[in-house]
Amino acid sequence: MDCFEERRQVLLQELAALSGEGALYGFLMRQEEQLPPFAEEWKTEACLLRGCQYRVWLRLELAGGLVRIDADSDSLISRGLMALWVRLFSGLRPGEVLAAETDFLHPVSYTHLRAHETSAH
Repeated sequence: MDCFEERRQVLLQELAALSGEGALYGFLMRQEEQLPPFAEEWKTEACLLRGCQYRVWLRLELAGGLVRIDADSDSLISRGLMALWVRLFSGLRPGEVLAAETDFLHPVSYTHLRAHETSAH
């Protein structure tokens, strides 16, 4: 079984290989294509994340001692970001998820993309 740190290192290498903002958006679009299907019956108020500009649904489950994450959004970029979280954390033990250092994602998920979203409106 792979661990969070292995997944993190692979993702950091992929992000480092990107050149420019356009490449980041293309990367996120490719990630969203990898997101497993999210069942329509999970698109409930209980699974809806509050405070997001776009609708984002998140479903967490513990199965066989491992965290399972299902996610969806009505925004392609948000789907791409959620795909990163699924890729990083789904299939790990809860303790590993809680101990994971996620600050490395802040430039990808907020600062960099937020500036673009604000200027696009």
